[in-house]
Amino acid sequence: MIILREHHTALFTTRNLLDELDPTNRLVILAKNLDWATIEENLSIYYDSTGTPGLPIRLMAGLNILKYIEDESDEKIIQNWKENPYYQAFTGSDCFSKDLPPCNSSSLSIFRRRIGVDGCNFLLKQSILLNKIDLNDQKEVIIDSTVQPKYTAFPTDIKLTYDVIKSLWALAIFYGIKFRNKYKKETKRLRKNAAFDKSKNRGNIREETLARLRKIASILLKEIEAKLPDNIKSTASFELTYDTYNKVITQKKDDKNKIYSIYEPQIYCIAKGKTNVKYEYGTKVVIIVDKKTGIVLEVNSLDENTHDSKTIKPILDHLQEHTGIKPIKVIGDKGYRGPKVVNNATIIVPEKDISKLDDATKKEKINDYNRRSVIEQVISHCKNEYKLGRNVLKGIIGDKINPILTSIAYNCQLFIRSTIKQINKVKSNKRKNILSRNNYKKVNDINPRPIFNAYYEPKQQLK
Repeated sequence: MIILREHHTALFTTRNLLDELDPTNRLVILAKNLDWATIEENLSIYYDSTGTPGLPIRLMAGLNILKYIEDESDEKIIQNWKENPYYQAFTGSDCFSKDLPPCNSSSLSIFRRRIGVDGCNFLLKQSILLNKIDLNDQKEVIIDSTVQPKYTAFPTDIKLTYDVIKSLWALAIFYGIKFRNKYKKETKRLRKNAAFDKSKNRGNIREETLARLRKIASILLKEIEAKLPDNIKSTASFELTYDTYNKVITQKKDDKNKIYSIYEPQIYCIAKGKTNVKYEYGTKVVIIVDKKTGIVLEVNSLDENTHDSKTIKPILDHLQEHTGIKPIKVIGDKGYRGPKVVNNATIIVPEKDISKLDDATKKEKINDYNRRSVIEQVISHCKNEYKLGRNVLKGIIGDKINPILTSIAYNCQLFIRSTIKQINKVKSNKRKNILSRNNYKKVNDINPRPIFNAYYEPKQQLK
């Protein structure tokens, strides 16, 4: 009697999940080339040895990198992690997990705040080293600035004043304060009339609505200030909130340093000078790119809207601090006119007339001007594919971290593209060699001229 035993093979149950996946996949290539041991060692200083152990550093760092590479939200990347074995292998899982997600989506924001700007800059340095470039050999760099728009509503005075009133209502509920009159019905009627009025005097109606809303907001603000205890009013958070609300109520059209969002008061208005987008509300970002490879070497978000020429020294100081690079030539556009030498680096900007220069200098200048356009492509990719076009991270720390994580994703994608290109080149060369060998055998072993066989009959010559 023969007994047949059934052989069950489970999916993804080996000790290393990367061994069962496609080795030419982009995430597998990236996971095998990133120095995870160095990342875990350097980011472990942000964790405390006491208390409940935190989640694995590779998991949290990998999820944040995946979020920006795939251009997804925190919630979506956690959801996709459970369904995608390549995501799990990239974040260090030994086998495919069919259980619950590894963490909550809020854990990603907690990890970003934990490591801060310094931890993100270290990850940026690892993404630079991933592309196998010599940091000591980076003598020529390209610099440019762009706007990082914040994920806020378009600011109008009526919207901002209404947001102040809603925040004061929530503040009163939190501290248990009862207003004599909340003005809810009147506020609703005023906003409706200002939004849907179609009469000829619409401008006057909006001005009257704004004046009345500001009056209501000032009444509620004074009442909260009078009824709150002194120990709460003396705190720094309440003073900052009070100053923000008071500035929104009293600011005018031509004032400087206006507030454009009560939830993100640090953002400012930046004039673009373009027909499609005249103004953008967010922060200014300065980017430094390698001239040869286009790799992002340094990125920094500015607290104020300063002129481009005044941002060269701070960004070069950051570059030297984080990567140790001391460039001797910095190439920029006409916005960087002014200083000729900064930190022993020559500032190259387009000149009006270079015809009087000698041929060698002229050729070098033209090469620098043409190569400067590389940074425009980098900024375009970062804005359209890696979340630089709309910053959803909250607060000043979010303005600092978002462009750094965007640059990490861009550098990782550069490495992935170059590696896949090399793999495809090797495959195509092997295929060509095999085909050439087969054709050689057919031609020489079967028939030296396979086209001219027995069916070919030459024409008879005419007599």
